[in-house]
Amino acid sequence: MRTRRQTTLRPAAGLRIATLLLAASMFGQAAHALEWARFRAGCSGSGSTIEFSCGNFGTYHLGTIVPPQGCTAIRSGNEVPKTYAPGFDMDAAPFPTMPNFGPPSQKENSSGPWLAVLDFSEGFHGWSTAIAALQTALGGITTTLVPLEDAVDLGNEVTDVHLLAGLCSILDSVDHDGAQLYGVTMSLGRLLGAPPPPGTESLPQEIAGVIHQIRGTGATVTASAGNHDSMLFPAALHEVISVGMVDLHSLFLTGMSEPTWETPATAEALLPGSQLCLDQTFAAPSGSSYSTALLAGWFAWMRQHIPADPHDYTGWRAKPSETQSCWVLTNDAGLTFDQCNTGVDQMFQDYLSGLPVSCWPSLPQPTSVTVHKETGVDPPEIPSFDEWSSESPSPTPGGDPCVPCGGTLETSGGGGSDTLTIDMSQTDPLPEVDIHGVYINVPGGFFTVPLPSQTLIDIGNADLDQLVLTGYGFTNPINFQPSLWFEMGPANTDCSQAGTCFWTSTPILVTNNGN
Repeated sequence: MRTRRQTTLRPAAGLRIATLLLAASMFGQAAHALEWARFRAGCSGSGSTIEFSCGNFGTYHLGTIVPPQGCTAIRSGNEVPKTYAPGFDMDAAPFPTMPNFGPPSQKENSSGPWLAVLDFSEGFHGWSTAIAALQTALGGITTTLVPLEDAVDLGNEVTDVHLLAGLCSILDSVDHDGAQLYGVTMSLGRLLGAPPPPGTESLPQEIAGVIHQIRGTGATVTASAGNHDSMLFPAALHEVISVGMVDLHSLFLTGMSEPTWETPATAEALLPGSQLCLDQTFAAPSGSSYSTALLAGWFAWMRQHIPADPHDYTGWRAKPSETQSCWVLTNDAGLTFDQCNTGVDQMFQDYLSGLPVSCWPSLPQPTSVTVHKETGVDPPEIPSFDEWSSESPSPTPGGDPCVPCGGTLETSGGGGSDTLTIDMSQTDPLPEVDIHGVYINVPGGFFTVPLPSQTLIDIGNADLDQLVLTGYGFTNPINFQPSLWFEMGPANTDCSQAGTCFWTSTPILVTNNGN
């Protein structure tokens, strides 16, 4: 399954979208400093380049600012908005026919509970995180994608301004339209960067202020912790629950929730973020984007049954219930909410029963490459995808080199001669990005996977169905989920040159390990 159907996403009805009166090129893809100011609510219509309402929190003016008569700026600044990597830009599929879900326009006239999914509108990423949230929010809760690209017309990159405008549109719907907001989830992030100088007002501080207002409505706010061992913004904000990927091996074999090595150690919640089958049709890429969406839907559903604020607790995890035959939520305070969520149960059933063939069909005659273990090495000294994408003008990758990255392990009784067959059949082509090297991160260390140049090309073109690894010591990887580590960069580049390439990593769910 390497082709995806297309759809066009539109802003949710009732959300107030800012417009740009001057050419977007004026801001050079957010490369230049941007003047901004926040006035009190209602201070609008003055002729500033951009302005948008932010509920009772105020009204933002950007670009060339013309203060409305009788209005004085509450806060203001002049800065280069930080950019967000767009995630996976595979073609999006149509929204499935389900209750309380659909294109954002279907939120119109909805007065019931609402879960807002802030994400990229272009391609698969926003669509898929909204579907993931829907799978655990269940019926009775309207799940709506709020597309960031449409939040404000400011060049062709998503920036802090877009996130601010998207959050403000949600706050507007609560303060002005009376929306019953249960939660806001953000399956996106950027590097934290250096803090602003003392006394300097900044867009991240404004984002934190809007989130504080949203929290004041009683809504839960979650965000992706990141997939490259470093905490991202806005997940790092103290009023946001940061969510990372859980190590599925440890969870299923020991019942313990441990982070994958890709997950920042300070993530406040751990949920599955790999091996997901969305809408029983689409294999999702691995990442905390999906962990976040799943937990946000679960929180929204839980709110209908339990009068508790998830922000009052830390360490949210999934575990088997001691009293019911289902997976439930627990936290570091020792509280367990024994309410069965059918969406969560289906997800775990998919994991434990071998993953549905609707997402991962069998391969009767797959294209396969077998490689043997080599001497352990240190990871190449190149930046993570988060670091590279925040500084490089080059295209970002358009897919995951291994989806779903599930492996079948055959052991031969010891001696390190185990064989792991990794299913790469759901990989999508990587436009404008080459794979320059592949490595394996296992309990015994970090190793090169010696692949011919043509095989690297085949992986990038989605022409390799199986990768067979022998002798890497996969037996009983209980406390450490193996991962494939990719060295990637734009086509025809030399990774020895600083800043030209980056690394990204994908957990492998190993099954049938001979136990």
